Amino acid sequence: MPYVQMIAGLPQDAYDHVAKISAKRLAPEGKLIMKPLPGRDTYPAGHHKQFVLDADAHVLTLRETELVQTLLVYADYGDDSTGRFLDAFFPFCLSLGVTVPDTPSARNGNERNRLLNDFAEGLLKATVRLREVGRVISEQTDIANLTPLLLPLRNFRSGALRDMLHDVFLHASGAEDPKAYLKGRIDAFLCKHPRAHAPGALRHCLSDGILYFQSPGKDLHGFRRNITKEGHAPNCLLNARSRVGGRYRHNFHYDCIPVKGKLRSHYENCHGSQTTTKDDHVNIAPNDYII
Repeated sequence: MPYVQMIAGLPQDAYDHVAKISAKRLAPEGKLIMKPLPGRDTYPAGHHKQFVLDADAHVLTLRETELVQTLLVYADYGDDSTGRFLDAFFPFCLSLGVTVPDTPSARNGNERNRLLNDFAEGLLKATVRLREVGRVISEQTDIANLTPLLLPLRNFRSGALRDMLHDVFLHASGAEDPKAYLKGRIDAFLCKHPRAHAPGALRHCLSDGILYFQSPGKDLHGFRRNITKEGHAPNCLLNARSRVGGRYRHNFHYDCIPVKGKLRSHYENCHGSQTTTKDDHVNIAPNDYII
């Protein structure tokens, strides 16, 4: 199964040591994207951009029907720069933070090499862990049943959705039991937004009290195509193929009708522009692409 494995935030000495590991070990059957950090201990503004551009370029080479995941191992410096860097990968990535060794404080070359060897071994285990947890998340996102994990962030009007996804994005990979952790976060969300039934509908759906987000069933007619470029940012496509590291069908979307009254004339799409809707319903993909 195709996936993108990004490794970010490593100072030059740690990067050079990890780069000695074969890409086939760091990302077997996947696309490895790894870049060194200029300096140490902080992410410079804009450092995320080339990662996102490279990931987008790779996904563009895949067939639209290929399911793909995006995974990120990052050096966690516990500061605002780390948080700002991570924001650029939410909600399409699954992340796992690692601690970079303090090699400048090593007493001699042998200690420095030991620190770097231990770090490289731990980072390799982190990539394996991300793939394992990504498969657990895909058990929820790559299924026919409705899951709140795929609700669109812009058009599902509830802070509970962002909170749930952000928790999964940051913490699922480090959970002792990722499956139980994921279930707990989904159950907590559904306590705030229980499954509902739109008028006349037999199947349940999800709702924010403004729209009913219904399954399209077998009518999977629209999606964000690889060739659709105008106005879109690179993360529009990445969000259209992966959600918190889980893969999902390229043509999945929600058929939405209003809970009360009429639809608005326009809805905000994946890159923030206003898109005109149909008269009786609006089709919204997980990445907020308006179909």
